Amino acid sequence: MSATVLRISRGAIVCCAAIAIIITVLLTMHVCQADPLAPGDYARSLVIHGVTRTYLLHVPPPVEGRDRLPMVLLLHGMGVSGSVVARATGMAEQADKEGYYLVCPDAAGEKKRWNTGAGTPEDLAFLTQLLDKLVIELPVDKQRCYASGYSSGAVMCYRLALDSPHRLAAIAPVCGTLERATSLQAQMMRQRLPVPVMLIYGELDKEFPCRGKTMPTSPRYSADETIDFWVKYNHCTAMSDNLVLENGSVILAQYIGKRPEEHVVFVTVKQNEHEWPGSTIIQQQTRPTLHSFVMSTMWDFLRQQSR
Repeated sequence: MSATVLRISRGAIVCCAAIAIIITVLLTMHVCQADPLAPGDYARSLVIHGVTRTYLLHVPPPVEGRDRLPMVLLLHGMGVSGSVVARATGMAEQADKEGYYLVCPDAAGEKKRWNTGAGTPEDLAFLTQLLDKLVIELPVDKQRCYASGYSSGAVMCYRLALDSPHRLAAIAPVCGTLERATSLQAQMMRQRLPVPVMLIYGELDKEFPCRGKTMPTSPRYSADETIDFWVKYNHCTAMSDNLVLENGSVILAQYIGKRPEEHVVFVTVKQNEHEWPGSTIIQQQTRPTLHSFVMSTMWDFLRQQSR
C-alpha cells in the first residue's frame, strides 16, 4: 500500500514538473509572440533597483521577408536626452530605411552624464538589463545587437562593450575616447571576447584629444591611444592602407586580425570639431552630404557584424 502511494506521489511530482515547464514555455512564447508594435516612437521606462529609468524606443516599418530585425543602442552626450540625439543624428530615419530597432536611453546622472564606474546612477545595470529585456519582448535578431554613442555616450559605449561583449556584435562610438580606468579594468579580465569597433572622430575635436599620447594622470586616452587599445584587445595583426574618401574629407584606416570579429576601423573626419559629423545637437544635417556618407559608412560596418 505504501509503495503504491509512493509511486503515485513520484508520478504526481513528475507530472507537476512537466506542467510547470509547459506553462513556462507557453508564457515565454506569449511574450515573444505579442502583437507587434506599430512603427513610430515610444517613450518607455524600466525600474532598476527602485529607480525609474527612461528610454525612447523607435520601431521601424515591417521589413518583408525578415521576422527579426537588428537593434542599435544609441547613447546621447552630456546634457541632452535620447530623443534629442535620435533626431540630431538622423538615426531614426536611417532605422526606418534600413530596418532596425533604435533604442535611445536617458542618462540620470549629474548634467545627464553617463556613469561609467561604480555607485549611482547604476547605468551599466540599466543598459544591460534594458538590452536583455528588449531582445525578449521584441522580435530582435540577438546576433545583431549594436551600440553607438556621442561624446559621453561614446565613453559609455566602450564601457558597455568591454563589460558585456556577448551582448553586442559591434560598436561605433562617435567623438569620444576610452577612459583610462575602463582600460585598466579590461586588462585584468581573464577572458576577452573581441568586439569589432569603428571609432568616428573629428580631426579638430578639442573636447577629447585626438592625436598623440596623454599624460598618465589624464582620465581619458586620446583617439590614437583608444585605437591602439582596441587593436591590441582585438588581436589585430595587419593594417590596410588608409582610404581617402568623400573628396578628401574622410580618412579611413582599418586593422584586421585572423577572425572577422578582430576588426577595428578608425574614421577621421577632416575639419570636424566635437560634433556628430555633418550635424549638431541643435540643427540636424548642417552638411548633408558628409552626414549621409558617415551614417552609411557606420551602418555598413555594423550590419556586417554578428555575434
